[in-house]
Amino acid sequence: MRTLFRGCIAAIGLCVLAACAGPQAAASVAGGAITDERVATTASVFQAVSQLSQTPCGQVIGDGDTQDAACNRFSVGALVSFDVAQGYADAHDVAVTDADLLDTADRFSKQFAKGALESELTSQGVTYDDFLTVLRASMLQQAVSTSIVESTVTDAELRAEYESKLADHVIVQIDHILVSTKAEADDVYAQVTAPGATRADFLALAKQVSKDPSVSQNGGALGSTPVSQFSDPAFQQAVLAMNVGDISEPVQSQFGWHVIHMVDKEVTPFQDVRADIVSSKADGAFADYERSMIADGQIDVNPRFGRLDPQSLQVVRITSTDAASSVSPTAPASVAPAG
Repeated sequence: MRTLFRGCIAAIGLCVLAACAGPQAAASVAGGAITDERVATTASVFQAVSQLSQTPCGQVIGDGDTQDAACNRFSVGALVSFDVAQGYADAHDVAVTDADLLDTADRFSKQFAKGALESELTSQGVTYDDFLTVLRASMLQQAVSTSIVESTVTDAELRAEYESKLADHVIVQIDHILVSTKAEADDVYAQVTAPGATRADFLALAKQVSKDPSVSQNGGALGSTPVSQFSDPAFQQAVLAMNVGDISEPVQSQFGWHVIHMVDKEVTPFQDVRADIVSSKADGAFADYERSMIADGQIDVNPRFGRLDPQSLQVVRITSTDAASSVSPTAPASVAPAG
């Protein structure tokens, strides 16, 4: 399952359970407040998943920091991203359906023992509905990320990226013979392309003359392999240029000289991988969108929790020696301090 909670499943842990809004918002996005209550509830959801996934919530940094504070920093950062996504979604009619939400929640729950998620949520003082709220926000962020790519990257640009990584999308079955010199390769090529020469002749010659260490096991037949698995660029390019049934003229690589026989070739069409290409750009596109809001002064994080790093988009700890701030963090009783 793709990133759930914007990477928090890989980084969740202990936090305080009590939740009452402090006098000042934990953060704000485009004028909308993120309350201490939301931070505490979200952190408790992360804690529940943490206990099941056996992963920490946020990163403890330096002496005097605590896991509670790290989890709260992480939660504030996540909520900022969630609210950035919500604002975009409201303006561009992006939504997560109830059916998709419940299906994703069900698949997530089934990773653990029956009832384990619900039990852990209860032990942390939150409900399954609280979990669904956080999950929906995470799913909406992913949907928004995809929407941003679709609205900013042209189909021609996506296709260009597909072409630039064509080796990832082509699976071939080839036979090959590897020799040391061009003269040897020319002689091999002449033999395997002689009138009446068959694939059996090609493989028999491979066993006789190929210096490929694997020839004793495979007889020169490399089997079905993504072209990207071949380490030498010249070899890759030669294979990509071939059609089924072709025998290449000698190809030089870092390993020597090759003669290649294309037995089979399967190219995954652009349309079949377009969604994957969009998805690969989604996180970066969303990060750039959030950074633009930071640059415009539309996002603010209360220094009680830390400061929002515009590069990592994580809330990082503020200490008395941090050049970015001389504030000594404090926090209301309901939420652990930044440390």
